Order: sequence, then structure tokens, then C-alpha cells
Amino acid sequence: MDMMKVQDRFTDQKLTIADFVDEILVVCPQCRACASVRPAPGGEKELLSPRRLACLHCGLAKDIEPNAATFWGDDACLDCYFGLPLWLVAGQGERILWAYNFAHLAYIESFVAAAHRMRRLDEPGCLNRSVISRLPRWIKKAGNRKQVLTLIQELKEVSAGKRSCERKPL
Repeated sequence: MDMMKVQDRFTDQKLTIADFVDEILVVCPQCRACASVRPAPGGEKELLSPRRLACLHCGLAKDIEPNAATFWGDDACLDCYFGLPLWLVAGQGERILWAYNFAHLAYIESFVAAAHRMRRLDEPGCLNRSVISRLPRWIKKAGNRKQVLTLIQELKEVSAGKRSCERKPL
């Protein structure tokens, strides 16, 4: 698919960041390769259920019992359980695009690529909770579509193996 192909329409499905925490791709603290944070084996897929950090490259495995105090961090470019840098991060300065995983990235891409962006009316108490409503203005601006889709394409190249899977220390 051409990265600049504009879709006709996008309707916000009111997905929140919690809808994308089943797998979070992070930079392994041991080898700097791509690792994942998922529900711990036998654990539930609820937001505050035990999580496991696992790296297939170096074999690192670590579990955590999250609580509300550790979950809500200030830095969006870190995972919400171990506080590790996210793997899917592109851009610079104040124009940073990040995603927890490729499903999250695809959802953002479908919004950015759409010619017509629709929002459903918010239910009482749900205002401003969706992933789309929380995106920075520069991503939402139609005039930045090409720049944002270029960043998304860079992140997709990680999956296709067109970009190195190892990161240098931050």
C-alpha cells in the first residue's frame, strides 16, 4: 500500500490506550534489542494484572505486579509497567510519534491517512479518553499528513526488517 494513499473516512472507535496494552514493544534493558511486555503467563489481560518483560534476543525475563501508582507515568515514550523506552518511537524535539505496538500504530495511521475524520459523540464521563483525542495537535493537523505518514512508515520498517533491530543506548 502506498503510504500516501488517503483513505476516504475514519470513525473514532473510542479505543483508549488501555486497549493496546496486551503487548508493548520496548527496548530491552540488557541487549538494546526489541523486547515485549505482556500479561504474565496464567495472568489476566486486565490493565493492572501481572506483566512479564521478555526478550527473545538475550533471554531476559522479568515479572512485575503493577499498581495504579506505577502505571500512570509522566513520560508517554516509556512503557507503563517497567518504565522502559518504547521500541516504536520516531521523530525529534516536540514532534515525537510513539506507539505501544503495531496494532496501535495501524490505528493511528488509519486516522492520519483519512480524508474525513469522524468522532462519535462522547458518553458522559468519557470525554477526551480515546487514543485519537489524546494525539498531539501536530499529528491531527491535515497539513502534516505526509510528515506523519513518513514517520509511521519508518516505524513499520522495523517490522519488515528493513531497519536494524538494535538500538544504541539513549
